[in-house]
Amino acid sequence: MDINFHITKEKFDSLTWDEWNALESAEQGEFKPKELMSIAVRFLADESNQPLDEKAARRNLGKLDTKDMGLALTKLSQAIIGYSVPKSTGNA
Repeated sequence: MDINFHITKEKFDSLTWDEWNALESAEQGEFKPKELMSIAVRFLADESNQPLDEKAARRNLGKLDTKDMGLALTKLSQAIIGYSVPKSTGNA
C-alpha cells in the first residue's frame, strides 16, 4: 500500500504539544500507536495528494502491518520535518 501525506499550514499549526511529544518519542523508538494514528489520519492523502477524510484515513491506516506502519510513520515524520524546515532562498 502506497502511503502519502499532505501537510498544510492549518493542519501543521494544529499539532499539539502532546502530539509533538508523541512524534519525538516515535523517532526515539517509543511508539504510541493510538496517538500516532490520530496524527497520521490528519495528514493522510490519496495518490493524487488529496487529503482523505478521517474515516477513510483510519480505515487505510488500520490495514497496515507492523512493517508498513513503520514505513508510514517514517514518511509522516519526513513530511512534517520537510514542511517545517525553512526553504533556502539562495541568498547569502
